[in-house]
Amino acid sequence: MKQLLTLVLICCASLLNAQSKHHTIWQEIDTLIAHGHYTTAYNKSGDMLKAAKRKGDSHSILKAVYKQQIAAAAYQEEHTAKAIKAYQDIVPRLKGADKGMAYMLLANACQDYLNRNRWKIRQNSATDKPAED
Repeated sequence: MKQLLTLVLICCASLLNAQSKHHTIWQEIDTLIAHGHYTTAYNKSGDMLKAAKRKGDSHSILKAVYKQQIAAAAYQEEHTAKAIKAYQDIVPRLKGADKGMAYMLLANACQDYLNRNRWKIRQNSATDKPAED
């Protein structure tokens, strides 16, 4: 009985240590973004995404893609199109509320893309002539 209790305590301590490590990495990514180190934050989020996919951790997958998109918005061209693709790619892997959040973020990215590319999407062209009244 004593051995079983010791084993349970060791497992709990190991689990808490792993969760603490992940929490520290997320805090580091947030700090990098806050200090303008977007490329490093993007790459660290990518590493976290790979680890989360291996584990099948739905919440961490969504969080990693979200953090990547925050960092990408600061320095990448066409980041909204990449965000749309990233959210579309992860939706099948997500479960429960994480899937709903991904759809919400996907809708937001689509709206942002439409707002940025309205003229191109609607096939309008700029003219030199003023509108006739």
